[in-house]
Amino acid sequence: KTLFGVNITSSEKFDKENRYRTFELLSIPYPADRGILLHCLSGWDRTPLFISMLRLSLWADNCIHQSLTVEEILYLTISYDWYLFG
Repeated sequence: KTLFGVNITSSEKFDKENRYRTFELLSIPYPADRGILLHCLSGWDRTPLFISMLRLSLWADNCIHQSLTVEEILYLTISYDWYLFG
C-alpha cells in the first residue's frame, strides 16, 4: 500500500521488506512506566477509539485522572482524544 508516496503496511506481519525490524512490539500491562505512541495508518477513527477506551479503563481502575468525576473524564475523552485528534 502506498500512502503519500511512501510504501506502508498496516501490519508488521505482512511487511515483506521488514520495515518494522527496529520497532519493539509490546504487550504491556497498564499503566506503563513511560510514554507510549499509538498510531494507526489505516483509519482516523481507530486510534482515538482505542485511546479513549484505554483512558476510561485506566480511570475506572483508579490508575490515572483520579480526581476527575464521571462528567470530567467523559469531557476529557471526547474533547482531547476525539476532537483534538482531528
